[in-house]
Amino acid sequence: MHMFQPQYTRPLRPNAEVVDRDGRPHVKLREDGRTVYYPLSKDGTTYLKTLDMWYAKVKLPGGQVDKVPLSPVKAAAEMMFADMLRKREMGKAGAVDPFASHAETPLADHVRDWGEDLLAREAGEKYAKAAAADVSRVFAACGFVYPPDLDTEAAQRHLASLRLASLDLPPLPEGQDLFRRPDVAKLLGVTPLAVTKMATRYDLERVGNDRNLRYTRAAVEFLIAKKVQPIGPRTINLKVQALKAFGSYMVAKKRLAENPLHDIEEYNEDADKRHARRPLSPQEAEMLIRTAEASAKSFRGLTGPQRANLYALTVATGFRSDEMASLVPAALSLTADTPTVVLGGRFTKNGKPATQPLPRFAVTRMAAYAAGRDANAPLWPGTWHERSAEMVQADLRAAGIPFVIETPDGPLFADFHALRHTFIYLLDKSGATLKEAMQLARHSDPKLTMAVYGRSALADLGTVVEKMPITDPATCPPTCTTHVPTSDGRGGESRADEDGRTDGGEGEELPEVFEFVVFEAKSDENEEKGKTPPVGFEPTTRRLTAGCSTAELQRNHFRTPIYRGQLARQQGESLNSSLLTHPGAVPMRLATIFSSHGPAAALVVGDQFIDIHATDPGLPGCVKNILAASPAVRQAVADTANNPKAVKYAANAVKLLPPVPKPSKIVCVGLNYRDHAIEGGKAIPTEPVLFAKYPNTLVAHGEPIVLPKVAEKVDYEAELVIVIGKTAKHVPNDASAFQYVGGYTCGHDVSARDWQFRGEEKQWTIGKTFDTFAPTGPWIVTADEKLDPHNLQIQLRLNGSTMQNSSTKEFIFGVPTMLAFITQVITLQPGDLIFTGTPPGVGISRKPPVLLKAGDICEVEIEGIGTLKNPVVAEA
Repeated sequence: MHMFQPQYTRPLRPNAEVVDRDGRPHVKLREDGRTVYYPLSKDGTTYLKTLDMWYAKVKLPGGQVDKVPLSPVKAAAEMMFADMLRKREMGKAGAVDPFASHAETPLADHVRDWGEDLLAREAGEKYAKAAAADVSRVFAACGFVYPPDLDTEAAQRHLASLRLASLDLPPLPEGQDLFRRPDVAKLLGVTPLAVTKMATRYDLERVGNDRNLRYTRAAVEFLIAKKVQPIGPRTINLKVQALKAFGSYMVAKKRLAENPLHDIEEYNEDADKRHARRPLSPQEAEMLIRTAEASAKSFRGLTGPQRANLYALTVATGFRSDEMASLVPAALSLTADTPTVVLGGRFTKNGKPATQPLPRFAVTRMAAYAAGRDANAPLWPGTWHERSAEMVQADLRAAGIPFVIETPDGPLFADFHALRHTFIYLLDKSGATLKEAMQLARHSDPKLTMAVYGRSALADLGTVVEKMPITDPATCPPTCTTHVPTSDGRGGESRADEDGRTDGGEGEELPEVFEFVVFEAKSDENEEKGKTPPVGFEPTTRRLTAGCSTAELQRNHFRTPIYRGQLARQQGESLNSSLLTHPGAVPMRLATIFSSHGPAAALVVGDQFIDIHATDPGLPGCVKNILAASPAVRQAVADTANNPKAVKYAANAVKLLPPVPKPSKIVCVGLNYRDHAIEGGKAIPTEPVLFAKYPNTLVAHGEPIVLPKVAEKVDYEAELVIVIGKTAKHVPNDASAFQYVGGYTCGHDVSARDWQFRGEEKQWTIGKTFDTFAPTGPWIVTADEKLDPHNLQIQLRLNGSTMQNSSTKEFIFGVPTMLAFITQVITLQPGDLIFTGTPPGVGISRKPPVLLKAGDICEVEIEGIGTLKNPVVAEA
């Protein structure tokens, strides 16, 4: 085995300049603004060029020689080649990777096998083809060729790009009010037939007939709006489900050790419904059947009476159009004690056979309709099911029933699948239980049965509310006294908020001495009602001042004292800075940018951002995967700074995203600065106080913090943020904890104090999780930079004035303590964020309070990391 770069020949152009180099004739050419030389072939008619891609020459067991592509970057190619050699030697020693052969099989072959497996399990030919096509298209777009290429982040980026993509169509000519069908088709980039379908589907305004047919300007503008709309979440989610199903198949067939596509996130379909359906009322369903029965028009070979029977059986069974197209007379059992119709598993959506009981009206109709027909010939032949929505729309129009109705939540359509909704709506009206409706609808999710299909009409809901057991107080005498609140079972104790506050918010003085409950070994003394201690401990109320000693804290805490930042330093403890880094340290600054191919990891070098994956496709394309990668991969990422072909962006030409756009968790530690506690006269916590934020709160450097309409007291909090580098569970409370840290970034824990402190229970989480309430960035400084997280200057400036100025020396709980405490309960994953608390100077504690307002500029600066800057705007 060896590495090489293949050469290929190009014809020598006439009058090309030939020179002698190293005793051999070369052709002299200009390429990309520079002079290059290529050796001539022996006959002098061609010259030799070398491919950028490096290959490995491999001898197969049968003696054949194969060329395996590696990478255009020599360093990466050498790493890949070394890995191939290692696997070969392991194979010789009998240490065979059971997945190795599958890893070298192209994904296209695996997808083909999966499609065949779906058909073998009677998943339905239509579904099998559509799912395989969806998966193949995503793989092609992401550049996935072999199973090891599969990457959740890359797939998620591609799906996100589909949601963001839109067409830029030319504007309509000014002053033109009517448009010919061919002109509309050309404008939209579709066929004239597609224009007709869309106009019919949405019942758009037209003028004239045949050759004189014209579409109004309003109709064309509507079609343009539909055309430029990106792919809807339902369509994206079908692709996500297919990708996850393919990954599960690979694991089940022992072709992969784990499903690399399992964590792809689905989109919220409720937020952007494109084709929500409505059930027909019983009167509308009867009118549709009667109108079709009397129709003299045919649709793809189906006469009016045929369509009437089709609609009647669909409403009676809830079968889908493809399922109805598969039915033959032999599937009907009309004379049994319980008349039924049977669907074969290969025609159903879930691949399982279905036996559906039939109501009396359907039995009577089908007995007459199926009489004399070939037992194995389709009851409704032809290709009508491919255009079933248009067929139903035509009959609805003839019956005077609207195809689409507008609602506050968007339009609702009545296409063929709406007849299935009608079936479940009628089940609901008949008094069927949820379990019975699920079984008849062949659903495994009750939410789908009732929330999606079981939409009650407004009149039905009106009947329900009329039955509410309440009367108008003006029409009857009072029958009860004023409600007197009872004890909440907490013994009247107030509960400290995130910062240890026990007051009701602004305006109350904080006491200098606090009482709080701790747990000590069981005794018969100091019992306190209303508290439930841990097993083996009794609660005891302690009075501690804000300046209590470490020893006193330790005596009053039932857990073994664990490492704390400043408190530990006061006791003479210290950390060796060499223990603060990853093994195989590779210092870097990593950002996430929005590139031409979507979100991408970037290496920050000076004032330039290098698109890592675009520079070397063999390297990870997201920050999460880089942080979790081996030292060799991280070194290769760092080396892209020296790549002459690096894809670079200037700082003023790049759009930054949050360094980790979608962490699986955002864990926050409250009251973690000693000087912040002293400032407020608050009790020093004896263990980390945790709350959570969610990904909706994340915004990048430069993006606005939006002040909610419903919040009046929005405050600032500068924080150091830990970024997790590898999966962490039960982390030891010592210096070895730093191996789980991938890096650090600046964070801003924006807080709505009026929501955080509302009520007796204190709503920390809701006060911290408004949209945009967690700016992070501008980049991550990897832990390999040997930053000491316990000795960093941290500031927050508001409109240029310094409001917070402290040091992480004031940490009450250091990084090992936080990780040890959190991972007792929560498994942390690469890319997860930990906000580590804020120093003194928050706005709510100032006299008078200083709160954020529209037009403010917030800057969080942390020594050795950088400055996170965000404007403040009011919610529109």
